[in-house]
Amino acid sequence: FSYPVFPPAMSEPKLYVSNLLPGTTAEVLTALFSPFGEVVDCVVMRSKGRDGRQSGFVKYATMEEAEASIASMDQYVPAGDTEPLTVRFAEKKAPAAAPAAAPVVQYIVAAPGYPPG
Repeated sequence: FSYPVFPPAMSEPKLYVSNLLPGTTAEVLTALFSPFGEVVDCVVMRSKGRDGRQSGFVKYATMEEAEASIASMDQYVPAGDTEPLTVRFAEKKAPAAAPAAAPVVQYIVAAPGYPPG
């Protein structure tokens, strides 16, 4: 018995790639991942860490292409680097929670004759 490469809930051939060298562009990432299939979208995000490592997303035309890419590229060490890439299926963002409702403020208006007495 073997587990599937991707969780059953995944319905999109979109990969999350982390540990990219600083300065990696979408063009470089596309060239790195295109041998495994048709890359239909590619985005590199800006680094938030001190080491300058970047991450990005690669979307393929089919799930088979995405699976082949994970099988070959996860833990791959690109030329000029000493650290391996981490490649996995991208997780869909959970829907944002609805903003909390503003508290209801009730105003009591003093009316003539109120309070009785």
